[in-house]
Amino acid sequence: MNIIYFILRIMTRLSRCFWKIFFYGLQKPFYNVSYNCGNKFSCRGLLINSSITLAGEGNTIIIKEGVILKNVKINVSGQNNTLVINENVRFYDKSLIVIENENNSLVIGKYTDFQGCSFILREYDTKVTVGEDCMFSSNIFVRNGDSHTIYDTYGVKINYAKDVIIKDKVWVGYGATILKGCVIGENSIIGTQSVVAGLKVPNGSIVAGNPARILRQGVYWGRERIK
Repeated sequence: MNIIYFILRIMTRLSRCFWKIFFYGLQKPFYNVSYNCGNKFSCRGLLINSSITLAGEGNTIIIKEGVILKNVKINVSGQNNTLVINENVRFYDKSLIVIENENNSLVIGKYTDFQGCSFILREYDTKVTVGEDCMFSSNIFVRNGDSHTIYDTYGVKINYAKDVIIKDKVWVGYGATILKGCVIGENSIIGTQSVVAGLKVPNGSIVAGNPARILRQGVYWGRERIK
């Protein structure tokens, strides 16, 4: 009798879970994708309450196995732009990815997670890369340029876009802004509300402030919480 009772309880719980998932799916579509035949779209991950718009020509979005995008909005337009989200990446809490104009790329490494991050690439001929096993808090902005042009007195543009390189195992704190020209080394930590602009950060550094500066070197961090 105890075995039968146990089996019935398990079946009841499985049934409840099934109907919750079923009705949740009816109320909120998993994702919405809009793209034209001049672009390439490949998704092998799970998108929940997310939207993807792929316009322009020659653009590519590749979302690999094990990726979860929840409450994420992706807009890719222009020409020859690329977005690659590698295996087991997690995006949550209204993250945003915008790639426009020409020849820009955003590549995100495996096992990296984002609690709420905006990537804005609105320039030309640049790349933004995020390494593997990074950890991003919420309300974070990463940009490859200024989105508008600044001229000198001779009418020459002076604010060209630059690459942003974030290497493996970087921890970015709440509200940080990472701007063009940054190279952030492995095992580094970006402090809360920091503004990092054009800074070259050595491996294993703590960076904080506005403008950000290197506070300490020779550190590394872990996801675990120990006493």
